[in-house]
Amino acid sequence: MKKIIITLLSLVMVFTFCACGSTAQGDEQYGDYTVADLQEEAERLASTVLALPADQAALLSEQYAKQSQVTSGVEAEQYKIFSVLISDWAKAEPELGEFLGFSDFSVDKTGKSLTTTLTMTFTERDAKILTTYKTYNMQISSVNINPVYTLGETMQKAGLNTVMGLCIVFTVLVLISLIISSFKLINKAQKKSEEKKKAAEKEKQEAPGSPAPVAPAASSGNDEEIAAAIAAAICAAEETGIPTDSLVVRSVVRRY
Repeated sequence: MKKIIITLLSLVMVFTFCACGSTAQGDEQYGDYTVADLQEEAERLASTVLALPADQAALLSEQYAKQSQVTSGVEAEQYKIFSVLISDWAKAEPELGEFLGFSDFSVDKTGKSLTTTLTMTFTERDAKILTTYKTYNMQISSVNINPVYTLGETMQKAGLNTVMGLCIVFTVLVLISLIISSFKLINKAQKKSEEKKKAAEKEKQEAPGSPAPVAPAASSGNDEEIAAAIAAAICAAEETGIPTDSLVVRSVVRRY
């Protein structure tokens, strides 16, 4: 059954993308197409997706997407377009209800593209099938199905999107502020660790069991000068009546 559906869709796809439509006298013309031809093609595309079983639409969309990857050129583009069309239908179908018929049709040409809009009427909600053509060769570049929402529903969705966007922005700002504030904590931690290292080094230097710094030994050339200075101090002390045994040499200052 699936193979039959895929074969039929492939035939419709080839016919849709290769047909150029017959022109009608007195009607506005776009390339080889008239408005009536464009409407007929839009209805044919719509009828194609309407004939798809709802439970197989998603699977068929995946198969067309895979097929577009193994082919090239115009064929790959056609498979990709039909994959998107069927995917849109699979998403929209559950909320549309029963199909009643086609209603409004419009053509909008802007720059190098031309878009047709066909309204499909359902019991629950209408949907629009939008077909975009390349104006220079009138080949289809995209086909989409969009459910029609009321103004209240549209505003509600827009409000939800706005709230979600604001929440994301504020969340990111809070995370950034937390990251920036954590830099201060890192600096404080580094300073504390450096202070602890310095205090430990100072304690080691001031510890009672630590060896005292050794004074540099006096050179042998200055020993005689030091001895002469000490002898002169002793002689001066004897002249003043100070006993020599009470003399204590506290320090020796070397003068240059």
